[in-house]
Amino acid sequence: MTRVRLAIAAGAFAATLTLAACGGGGSGAASSGSSSQSNTTPPAAVTGPMRANTYTSGNQEAPAVARNAAGSSVVAWDSVGQNGNLVGIFAQRFDASGSPQGGEFQVNTNTTSIHFAPAVAMAGDGSFVVLWHSNDQGGIGIDINGQRFAADGTPQGGEFQINASPVYPGIGLAMDSAGDFVVAWGERTLTLTATTTSHLYVRRYAADGTARAAPQRIASSRNLILRIPKTAMDGNGNFAVAWNADNGGDPNSLKMTTGLGIFCQAFSAGGLPRTTAPQMVDTAQSGIFSDRPAIAMDPAGDFVVAWQAQQQNLTPAGVFARRYSSNGLAAGAAFQVGATSDLQRTPAAAMDSSGNFTIAAQGDGIYAQSYTAQGNATSADFRVDTAASHNTTLVPALASDSSGNFAVAWQNLDGSGDRNVYTRLYKHP
Repeated sequence: MTRVRLAIAAGAFAATLTLAACGGGGSGAASSGSSSQSNTTPPAAVTGPMRANTYTSGNQEAPAVARNAAGSSVVAWDSVGQNGNLVGIFAQRFDASGSPQGGEFQVNTNTTSIHFAPAVAMAGDGSFVVLWHSNDQGGIGIDINGQRFAADGTPQGGEFQINASPVYPGIGLAMDSAGDFVVAWGERTLTLTATTTSHLYVRRYAADGTARAAPQRIASSRNLILRIPKTAMDGNGNFAVAWNADNGGDPNSLKMTTGLGIFCQAFSAGGLPRTTAPQMVDTAQSGIFSDRPAIAMDPAGDFVVAWQAQQQNLTPAGVFARRYSSNGLAAGAAFQVGATSDLQRTPAAAMDSSGNFTIAAQGDGIYAQSYTAQGNATSADFRVDTAASHNTTLVPALASDSSGNFAVAWQNLDGSGDRNVYTRLYKHP
C-alpha cells in the first residue's frame, strides 16, 4: 500500500488527507483489468495525413486539437519566428469532413514574449477557446493566457490571463456543449525556509469568458511536484482533473518515492468534489515512473485516464489506461493500451457520446487504439502517420465528435529539417 499526504481544498472546505492506494492499477505490466478485443475492425481513415500549417519556415510544434459533437474542429500549435513572434500561437479550422475552413490565423495578440504549448476546446456551436503559455509576458515566469473565438474564427473580446502567480508548464482545458469551460494548472510557493509547496488549481468560466469563481485549489503537496493537469467535461458542466505527482522527474530517485503516480478527481459543475479525496489511478512501483496523464469524458460523465510508464533507465514501459464512472470511482483495473513497442509516450485520449474511446501515443510513429465503452479493444493498435522515417513524429493530440469520428494531430520532422503539424480524420468502427 502506498500513502501520500495531500491537502485538498474545495470551496470553504479544507483538510489534510492521507490517501491509501491498494489493489489493481499497477503501471509496470498489464493487470487483470486488461482490455479484451471485441472484434478486429480498426477505425477507418477518412482522410490521409494533411499538413495543418501553411507557414512552413521554422518549426511548427506542440499541436492541440478540439472537435465538437457535429464534427467541426480546430488545430492549434506554436510557431517559431512567424509574424514577428519569437514563438507565437496559430490555428486552423476544419469542417466535419476534415477540409480546412479559411486560412491559418494568429491566436495571440502580444508578440513580445515567447508563447508556446497551446490547449484548445470547442463548444457545440463551433465557438472555441485557445489557451497557451507565455514566458515573461506579465512579469518573471510563465503565465497562462487565452483568447475566445466565434465559430468563424473571429476573436471574441481580448486576451485574458488565467493565473496570478507563475505556473508550471501544463494546461488542462475542457468545455461543455454550451461553451462553459474549466482550466487547470499547477503553481508552487517557496517559503523563507526554502520549503517548496506545490499546488493545483482549477477555475471555472462562463461561455462569455466571465470567471464563475475565484481559482479553486484542489490539491497541494510539500514533498512532491503536482503537474501536467488535464481536464475533461461532460454535457452538464461536471468535470474531472487528472495530474501527475512526482519528485521532479529524477529517475535516479524513483526507488525512494512515496506517493508518486497519476491521480484524478471528479467534480460537479459547481466545483464540488465527488469523492472525499483524489483517486490514485496507478499504484507507484519501485523503478517505474508514471507520467503524462490524458483524460477524456462522455456526456454522461464517465471518463478514462491514460498515462505513460517508463523504467528507471527511461526505457518505455508502455501506455496504460483506467476507466472511471461519473461518481469519480474506478470502473475497473488499469490495462495496457496496445503494444509496448508501438504506444510508448505522451498519450492523448478522446471519447464519443456513447463512451467509446480512443487513445493515441508516440512510439517510432504515432499509434492509436480504439475501445468500446466497456473497455474492449475494437482491434489491434494501428499507425496513424505515414512518415517515411521512424521516430520523427511526436506529441499526438486527439479529439472526437459525438459519433466517434476522431481527429488526430501531431508534429513531424520533415525532410527540410523543419517541424510541421499534421492532422488526420478517422471513423470509429
